[in-house]
Amino acid sequence: MMFTDNDTNFETLYKQENKTPYVKDAFHKYIVDGEKKAINPAQTGTKAAAWFNFNEDGGVNPGECAVVRFRFSKKDLPYFDEGEFDDIMDQRVADADDFYYRISPLPMADDLRNIQRQAFSGMMWTKQHYLFIWDQWANGDPTQPP
Repeated sequence: MMFTDNDTNFETLYKQENKTPYVKDAFHKYIVDGEKKAINPAQTGTKAAAWFNFNEDGGVNPGECAVVRFRFSKKDLPYFDEGEFDDIMDQRVADADDFYYRISPLPMADDLRNIQRQAFSGMMWTKQHYLFIWDQWANGDPTQPP
């Protein structure tokens, strides 16, 4: 796992000092540029990512796939029960199916229902609060770089 903070890289963008040494583009710097100090060695932060290297043992061939399963827990779990994992995932999919069916119970082709489900998911995922302050919009935010 890799960790950083979800803070803008002011040094790169505005030539100003960063608020934290671990900024948004840390994963790119670590993986693409090879900067090992870009990610937080304490493994804490407001942004995390998993990176798996499948080049060992020949890697993943064209047309094949690799499945990665992991579980977040505060406990040190001695085993990983794949059957239990599958059961939980199947139940969550059934719960989601039930939720979306209740929104639109009318008969519909599976491909259209999937498109509708993706549209609803996108609407829920991107729902945000917009705070509009005229003075900041018109005159700029004094706490941000020019």
